[in-house]
Amino acid sequence: KHNSVRVTSLRIGREVTAEAKMNDSLVRPIQRQPSSNFDSNFTTDSTATVQRLDVFGSSSNSHVAEAVQNTEKFEKPTYANSIRVKVKVKELTLLLPIQPADQEKTISWLFQQVRERYFSMFLLSPTLTLSTQDGTILCGSDIIKTILQDGDLLTANVCAWERPKLEDRYAQACKLCLTTTNTQILTLLQKTDQSGHLQLSDMGLGYSHLQPVFQALHDHKILTELRINGNRLGDAGIASLMKLLNSLPHLKILSLETNCISAEGIQTMSSALTSELCLQALSTLSLSHNCLDDNVAEFLASVITRLPKLCSLSLCSCNFSYRLFSPSLLQAFQEQRFEHLNMSENNIGDKGLGLLLPVLHSDCLRQLDISYTCSTSDQDVFQYLENFISNEQCCLLELSLAGNHLSPADVTLINRLPMLAKSLHSLILSQNQNINNKSLQKLLYLSADKNSNLDEITARGCTLSSPLDQELLDAFTSKMSSLVPLKKFVFTCRALTS
Repeated sequence: KHNSVRVTSLRIGREVTAEAKMNDSLVRPIQRQPSSNFDSNFTTDSTATVQRLDVFGSSSNSHVAEAVQNTEKFEKPTYANSIRVKVKVKELTLLLPIQPADQEKTISWLFQQVRERYFSMFLLSPTLTLSTQDGTILCGSDIIKTILQDGDLLTANVCAWERPKLEDRYAQACKLCLTTTNTQILTLLQKTDQSGHLQLSDMGLGYSHLQPVFQALHDHKILTELRINGNRLGDAGIASLMKLLNSLPHLKILSLETNCISAEGIQTMSSALTSELCLQALSTLSLSHNCLDDNVAEFLASVITRLPKLCSLSLCSCNFSYRLFSPSLLQAFQEQRFEHLNMSENNIGDKGLGLLLPVLHSDCLRQLDISYTCSTSDQDVFQYLENFISNEQCCLLELSLAGNHLSPADVTLINRLPMLAKSLHSLILSQNQNINNKSLQKLLYLSADKNSNLDEITARGCTLSSPLDQELLDAFTSKMSSLVPLKKFVFTCRALTS
């Protein structure tokens, strides 16, 4: 015998039709027990009918087997005596359900509920009082059920905003972002609360793991240093980061090294800096080891221009060439009085140096790193550098020329550096094959002059060889007995023996 049934809900084996004929032997009704785990405050105001079919498939050449409907009636729960109160906190409105058991509590309990709910959503705890629409202030000792009715609208009068500890804010932010808490980040945030410095370096954190950190740090006004280099922030994370930075008016140091940022990320940063309050105290910015290129020039110029106190910039290994130096970027470099500039490991060549050095201010630049910027030995580096440091007001303290394939002519002129740049303290000449025993000997002799302040020389990976001749040793002795002896002298030497 066959039955015709109407399908209400299905569990499908292979093929289902709305009207199906089936054999009674295939029917298997689903048994379901009504739930009895509802709260005691639930009552019945309606009934619901559940209809289900369990359909089992047969072989591919047969019709689909289906099951008859099994109908159950059970009680649908509702809150009969609960109170729903709306509380307006600033521009936001919270909805708080108050169950009958809680209606015996005082208004002070409601204060705490508003605080906890606001913190769970926005990571801030307001100290507040509550008032009705006509301005009547509620007393904390009053019983809720004697004061409030269902649908009442209250206004929160915020007296102060309490900032919970950073680790608590971070833990709650992780819940909001549906991510797990990182114990190492929790430990670092505990220190940040006191120091105002946060360093999340080389942790390999992606944007999804950094977002809760940004939310926890929002409006943390004592933060002055933020280093998140060595992570995977990416261009997508820059927008979220800039929202954070807009709330940190005292931030002075920002390091975004090695974060998979491209020109798109710098464009986002430039757009966000249109705010008059964003990063106005920032003095140090590092974008080194990111996937930038010459196309970032206009966005980078915009970023530099909008940071009025920027005096230290690091752009090491960003895949730049001399084409980076567009007129707008050169103007931005000229308008800023940099004290520290790192352009190392970018193949800008002598053309790039010829464009860059003339716009820098030698009377305020203290540290210049242009190592590994020239890839061939046929480029004359020193001719541009000589014009830069020959200024009597030059105050350069540290200069790195490592790995620049210095020509013999460059080396000859570099030996004059101690005489030209009286303020120079540190000189790095590593990985230059034309730096040898003779050139280093001349440098030591000339730096022994009473007007030279050079006290640190580094010459790793050059062509110094053993034995060290007596002239070189005499030059070293002369330097060590001068008014400004060497404090640091690092070099490698071939076949050096005792």
